[in-house]
Amino acid sequence: MGPPSRPASAMSSSRSRPGTSEGPPAPAASSFSKSVSGRSKRPQLNFGVATGRGGSSVASTPRRTSSGLSASSTSKLNLGSKNAAGKKTERPSLGSSVTKNAPRGGLSGSKTVAARPSKSRASLAGAFDRPDSMVEGSSPSTPTPTRRAPPAAAEEEPATSRKVSNSSVALREQIAKAKAAKKANVKPGIKQSSTRESMAGAAGADDFNFDLDSDPFNVQPKAGSAVIKRRVDSARSDGRLNIAAMGLNEIPPEVLKMYEYDPTRADYMLGAVDLVRFVAADNEIEAIQESVFPDASVGDPSLGDDDAGPQFGGIEFLDLHGNLLKALPTGLRRLERLTTLNLSRNRLSSDVFNIISQVESLRDLKLATNALEGGLPDSIGKLTQLETLELQENKITSLPASLCDLTQLKILNASSNRLSSLPADVFTTLSLQELLVSKNSISGTLIPFSVTELPRLQVLQVASNELSALSGSIVEMPALRSVDISANRIEALQDVSSWTSLVTLLAEDNKLSSLPDGFTSLPTVRQVDLTGNDFSKVDERIAFMDSLSTFKIAANPLRDRKFLTMATEDMKDDLRARLAPPSHALSSTDPVDVEEQVPDALATPDDWTLSPSGTLDLSSKDLSSLDDAAFASFAGSHDIRQLALHHNSFTSTPPAISLAQSLTVLDLSHNQLSAAFTSAVTLPHLRDLRLAANRLPSLASVLEHLTAPHLQHLDAATNRLSGALPPLKPRFPALRFVSAADNRVAAVDAAALDGLKSVDLRNNDIAHLPPEIGLLADTLTSLELEGNRFRVPSYAVLTKGTEAVLSWLRDKIPAERTGEEGAVMEDEWGPL
Repeated sequence: MGPPSRPASAMSSSRSRPGTSEGPPAPAASSFSKSVSGRSKRPQLNFGVATGRGGSSVASTPRRTSSGLSASSTSKLNLGSKNAAGKKTERPSLGSSVTKNAPRGGLSGSKTVAARPSKSRASLAGAFDRPDSMVEGSSPSTPTPTRRAPPAAAEEEPATSRKVSNSSVALREQIAKAKAAKKANVKPGIKQSSTRESMAGAAGADDFNFDLDSDPFNVQPKAGSAVIKRRVDSARSDGRLNIAAMGLNEIPPEVLKMYEYDPTRADYMLGAVDLVRFVAADNEIEAIQESVFPDASVGDPSLGDDDAGPQFGGIEFLDLHGNLLKALPTGLRRLERLTTLNLSRNRLSSDVFNIISQVESLRDLKLATNALEGGLPDSIGKLTQLETLELQENKITSLPASLCDLTQLKILNASSNRLSSLPADVFTTLSLQELLVSKNSISGTLIPFSVTELPRLQVLQVASNELSALSGSIVEMPALRSVDISANRIEALQDVSSWTSLVTLLAEDNKLSSLPDGFTSLPTVRQVDLTGNDFSKVDERIAFMDSLSTFKIAANPLRDRKFLTMATEDMKDDLRARLAPPSHALSSTDPVDVEEQVPDALATPDDWTLSPSGTLDLSSKDLSSLDDAAFASFAGSHDIRQLALHHNSFTSTPPAISLAQSLTVLDLSHNQLSAAFTSAVTLPHLRDLRLAANRLPSLASVLEHLTAPHLQHLDAATNRLSGALPPLKPRFPALRFVSAADNRVAAVDAAALDGLKSVDLRNNDIAHLPPEIGLLADTLTSLELEGNRFRVPSYAVLTKGTEAVLSWLRDKIPAERTGEEGAVMEDEWGPL
């Protein structure tokens, strides 16, 4: 007996469930289906036209069965199977069944479920073909009998031959062919692969193309011609061409022809400008064609009519880093406007300097990570306009003496090379702002004894060398912000009291046993790393370094080992508590003599100690006066060169300090001075006077009472200075550095700055700048003006540095008055 027919409510004509909208018709057979052999054909079942919802009719498509079905299973699905009496029983067509049970009204757009017949639904077990994954040759599963027999009154429905998809038949045939081909090629004794692997092999054998993107995450460079053309068109109008990271192995022809006439485009050369910025970094270019930079100048008679000539002669910025270059085209020397050349991460040898040294307009040259070996050629000295030179990560063994001819050089990076020394005149002839020579083999003393100042140096990195000393004498570096001397053999540092801008000191893995003189008085230090040195104790004075946020002293032989891992703020709190007076100190009401209550530590100089550098440190002792007799006795028997009186309670400078005739540094910062001097004081050797963080309303007392012909550095920051900054140079002829930041200075003129080298006037109340200040460019090298009230020059100009500010001011002076002493009219330069 064949399986019962499907109830009318089970499927609509479009094979969707009742109560849902009609789905699309069944897809046509796949394009790769093939004809099936005659033995696999089965009787076709031609269904009648079934009426769907809304009266639509759908024609059924015949399906083919798999060739793997047995005859017995095929006979179960034959139409018109005979009953036991041998009579052929006619079964109602599917169309009539659907029509009979369909609802009266159309269901178009309806969401209600069609009513189901009251009789039980017959089981469909065994009516469908076996799964595709069944191994060929196995017998089909026997249909499971229904749990509940249909009612006797129900008519026996004829078994129908089920349609089989052409695509399924074709896939099975392909699998069978693949199996046969594999069996033919497999050697005896080798185990056959599984059915799943056979299917995968069959699919691969036909090379199905599902149109998958080979770069689904868009990480591969897209160097299509269309992309390059778009960028070339854009560069033709704005002068900037970027073809970086496109997998190129040469400069594309589209770039070489970017200025050639194109008759197909009327606006091809409309608005065209010279190329000034060219970036071809991070490609695979091994050589630059000579046609890109021909070795010829404009108008050269050797050029033919068809030659493009130096079409890129206007380039100012050329970036070719991250390629495979081994040489440079000779014509590169013809780029007379080139200021920036980046050739880092290539394979260039020292021979490139034969060409580079002829580009005298260069200001920024980067040759890091190349194949430079041996000594740097002397021809580097021809680049007199050079400001930045990067040579790190090469195999350079020496720098030539001609390097000192680069008088404009500001940044020198020669880290990770094989240098054993630096030229002797590097520190005397160059005004470097950054010197980076870490990871070399430099030994001995870095800065020669003859050097006493480096006024512009801001960054010094000499880590991982073999230095035994940083300098041979005290070197004034007021602009220095970051120092890295890690991994050397330095045992001590000279006085650092002039490093007033220092923020970071990295000195791990050395042989330091104490902080350098003047270090605890530096106002801006934030990060200090002294890990792996020879400190046996922590200087208590760091407790009063308010700006200090990180202080590392691990791996040192400290007596108090808790400091090795203690946080910086906790360490400062602990040290501050040690310096506080004991809680059991006698009060003023105790019946004892007042002299016994508070012993006068200054009555006798027995407890005073002078450091080897000549420093007498009386800081942070809550002193408000200095005993003249005691100080005179000590000064008579000791050569006091530096006197530290900071973090006390002085209201004026003690007159007794004039007895220290050898004094070079006087630190009175962080006191309560309302007048710096109240009587005449003569200090013939004084070079550094620090009056920061006091209550000074003006510098009048300094100008009136102090005689210091060798004074070079005056720090009056964070006071209450108001009015105009007075001229200081006439009183102190050797003065070069003045700091008056964080005050209330309202005006400054050229006379007050004349002759000074470095002036800091940040965070004041200056309303305008006289343009005559721009004429001081020959002497004034550093002028800090951020945080004032004036609106011009703008902040953008201020951030470019002193030269930009002075140039801007100088341009505001009328041409006929540039050399005169007269000022610009007041109505033009009044307060803004």
